[in-house]
Amino acid sequence: MATDHHQRVSVHDMHVKEWAHCQQGDCTLYFLKRVSESGGMVTVRQIARLAGVCPATVTRALRGDRYVRAEVRQRVREIAELYQYRGTQRPAESRTQLLGCVVPSLQFDFYARLVRGVLGEAFAEGYQVCVLEAHSQGVHTQTAIHTLAEQGVAGILVGSEQFTPLPREVVLALRGRNVTPVSIDLTPFEAEIDTVGNSEEEIAGLAVEYLASLGHQRIAFAGMLPAPLCGRPLAVSRALQRRGLPASYLIDVGTLDFAHADAARILDRIAAYPHPPTALIAWEDRLAARVMQTAHARGLRIPRDLSVMGISNHELASLTTPSLTSIEQHPEEIGRRAMALLLHRLNEEAPTAPASITVPCRLVVRDSCGRHG
Repeated sequence: MATDHHQRVSVHDMHVKEWAHCQQGDCTLYFLKRVSESGGMVTVRQIARLAGVCPATVTRALRGDRYVRAEVRQRVREIAELYQYRGTQRPAESRTQLLGCVVPSLQFDFYARLVRGVLGEAFAEGYQVCVLEAHSQGVHTQTAIHTLAEQGVAGILVGSEQFTPLPREVVLALRGRNVTPVSIDLTPFEAEIDTVGNSEEEIAGLAVEYLASLGHQRIAFAGMLPAPLCGRPLAVSRALQRRGLPASYLIDVGTLDFAHADAARILDRIAAYPHPPTALIAWEDRLAARVMQTAHARGLRIPRDLSVMGISNHELASLTTPSLTSIEQHPEEIGRRAMALLLHRLNEEAPTAPASITVPCRLVVRDSCGRHG
């Protein structure tokens, strides 16, 4: 018994050693004969040894992962075909119909609407979606991704409000499990993957151009200011500079929980400038609404004393007094197109380069912005 085990190991080791010199030689044929005689079947680990790669790479190569070098994919496929390996070959009808979606919070109107688009597209194609909230924490986002992968989902849509890119290892781990990731709402990843969302440059351009057209020359922006500056604050700063306007009125609210941000502090900062701004762009509509509410309590008149503009076109934008000018981001469309892209990736025969899909925005003019001068 022990001798037979030793013999099998020796034959396998000999084959691994000689594989590079005799891909179709006697050693290969002898090994195949022994596998057949023993009633066994070649494993991913054995293919990995023969190909000189790790088992995860074998799985990705057989799946056609474009991030595995073409020559490696070819070598692995030839070995798998030679050994008649069928371990990772599943008929289309047996593929899991479960997908995953990670968002910061469904309490945010933007993500609630985005998820509606995701679910509508998925259900129409016969898929189910498990949605997890990460509570705006980067570490929770990674935990949610891992949890969904453990549940055997075929693909995951990932939305995060964090400025720090999700590590490359997260994507590699997903691909090792045959899970396809798609980034939504400009969620940054260290690895290049498909992404669907708005353009922050377009959002900033719409806001700045509209206020400038009303005669405003000193325009403030209030929101979370990362260091170094990136994302929406950086886009607003660039839009102001392109217009030849000062980009020095950037106010950090210190949180992404805009529903509870300190609006009084924002107005204090505006008043403290030697030449106060006459218009304010808020990161999101809830923050803009809090600023307007606090301004009203202080006796300020919107828009005569200060024009206020939001972003996201939250349902409350039409309920404030005055009604809030905002930018519609079409989150339902982002959700639909992200899910459509994910389903396309799951069913495409030959992988293609990562796609970047931009969903256009729209300026919604209401009563909170007025002409200056």
